[in-house]
Amino acid sequence: MSNVTNQQSSSGTISTQLTSVRSLISSIEGAGGNQSYSHGGRSYSRVDLPSLYEREERLEIKLMRAKANEANESLMFVRGRPSGCGNS
Repeated sequence: MSNVTNQQSSSGTISTQLTSVRSLISSIEGAGGNQSYSHGGRSYSRVDLPSLYEREERLEIKLMRAKANEANESLMFVRGRPSGCGNS
């Protein structure tokens, strides 16, 4: 069961990162004529947008995979026992 808990924590962390990246992208895009933006003690600029878009895409993929793994793990426990357990 700890494996399921670890994966849920993982998807929560990924989701938090994704929210942060999306917030930063919105801030830079909405900065109007400004070419840079500060967030969390770091400065970002419009030239960082392509790398932020790539990061967003990678996090979306990781989140989908983590959620799929969680669903698969949950199904194993719904069926009565973790996979790999024999009939003893």
